[in-house]
This record gives sequence, C-alpha cells and structure tokens, in this order.
Amino acid sequence: MIGTLDYMAPEQIRAAGEVDARADVYALGVMLFQMLTGRLPFTGENPGTVVLAHLHQPASIIFGSLYFTEHGGYRCRARSYLL
Repeated sequence: MIGTLDYMAPEQIRAAGEVDARADVYALGVMLFQMLTGRLPFTGENPGTVVLAHLHQPASIIFGSLYFTEHGGYRCRARSYLL
C-alpha cells in the first residue's frame, strides 16, 4: 500500500488488484473537501480509525454559498456537517 491514508481511495486501502484513475479522482475530491472546509472528510485518533472511516462511514455533506467579492472575483464559503 503506497500513499497518504487521508487521501486514499477505499479500493487502495482494500489492496484491490486493479486501482485505476478513479482513485486519483477520489483523492482530488478529498483535497477539494479540505480546501472548502479547512478539514479532512475523515479524521481519527490513529491511522487505523482513518482507514476504517474511509471504508465504512459516509462523507460529510458540504453546504456552502458562492458570492462575489468587491473586486469582481468569486469566493466560496462552505461549512461541513456530519449527518
């Protein structure tokens, strides 16, 4: 198993025979979640609990709002909730 546990797709954790580009999409989703909320979707006190969370827990839901800045740019305000 090679990778950072916080960004690993479930099929990588299970050591499935064929891990493809979908694992990269999963990792990108984790990074986007972290950028929007300021935290990882799955946390735990040790690596084992993080791994189990990736395998068995649903991810948090992000509620957010997109708004314009004074200079014409966009900003996103997001907050995540565990359901």
